[in-house]
Amino acid sequence: MEENIISLIFSLGRLVREHTDEEKTGAPSFIHLEMMKRIDDTHGLTMKDMAQFLCIKAPSVTYLMEDLVKSGNAKREKDANDRRLVKIVLTAKGKKTLDTLYPHRADSLRKVLEQLGSPDQKKFVSILERIHEIYKQKIIKN
Repeated sequence: MEENIISLIFSLGRLVREHTDEEKTGAPSFIHLEMMKRIDDTHGLTMKDMAQFLCIKAPSVTYLMEDLVKSGNAKREKDANDRRLVKIVLTAKGKKTLDTLYPHRADSLRKVLEQLGSPDQKKFVSILERIHEIYKQKIIKN
């Protein structure tokens, strides 16, 4: 049963990527778009803060963030209050990309989730919340 669940999770990820045509259009991936949303919501944040938000190690964030900087969607800025800190902020291009793509991607997912119906949506949310909590506890223990 677990192998089937794992396989379905990976398969779902592939299907979502294919549906959004990320690779063909050069549009930011879901993870990059989520990073951009977090940067926008917080008006800029440090790599450490992003690593905590994504629950991944800082070197992985650096690698992902470099994609956003190279694409012109984000830039590094020294913090006005502490010049030792570097914050990542969205550029005008990044804000426009986020404002265009995020609602489109959210609507796309919403249309799929609507097909589940309310009882299944509630079960799905409950399961995702439980998995989220398990991962958070694992991270806290490590």
